[in-house]
Amino acid sequence: MPRTKKTEVVEEKKTENEFNFRNPIKRDFDVIKYIVATEKTNILKDTNNSIVLAVDPKASKDEIKNAVQAIFGTKVSAVNTINTLPKKRRVGRYTGYNTRIKKAIIKFDSSIDLGKLNDAVASEEMKASKVEE
Repeated sequence: MPRTKKTEVVEEKKTENEFNFRNPIKRDFDVIKYIVATEKTNILKDTNNSIVLAVDPKASKDEIKNAVQAIFGTKVSAVNTINTLPKKRRVGRYTGYNTRIKKAIIKFDSSIDLGKLNDAVASEEMKASKVEE
């Protein structure tokens, strides 16, 4: 019978920066993509004190709520989501589809003024655009 050495199994410790593909941690800006700005969303903003965001299609309502509270620093009272299917589009003789997005209607408390929130977001965008130049 041949002699073999026994190999020891060494467990590697995971660092905080290591990405786990089975259970990925979504960052706040990975969940929220952009603000949907249409006439209907402006009416919602004025009447219901809510905004509409395009979010990651795999994000849950809890993840969306936590991301909005972390980014805007405000309390969210309700989150409603809408899955939109991709629409068929043509460019010349070629056909394709728009990307699938998930819309989230975020309702804030009545004590929060969305005008001040919009001004804060606009000022942050101005700072970011100056830094890029």
